[in-house]
Amino acid sequence: MKMPLGTKQSMGIALVSASESAKVAGIGISTFWRHHSAGLLPDPVRLGGRTLWRLDELEAWIMAGCPKQSEWLRHHLNKWSLTNQRLHSRANRLR
Repeated sequence: MKMPLGTKQSMGIALVSASESAKVAGIGISTFWRHHSAGLLPDPVRLGGRTLWRLDELEAWIMAGCPKQSEWLRHHLNKWSLTNQRLHSRANRLR
């Protein structure tokens, strides 16, 4: 797969900006940020003052039908083992 412009790749994990994430999701950047604020998107990664999204997680979220963040976190709590503790804490707060 061709990596979107602006993709950051480390240890095989591609991180994309909000504008690239919006393109992947097929929505405008303003709509993307509104969905993020409303808790409809997967959690981003904060890196060096930037807000980025994991491309693989965004694609999996889209393939799952774009569920609400709380449903996504409960369903995939164990799948993302690197952030399991953070996701668990966030899922409990969203219940």
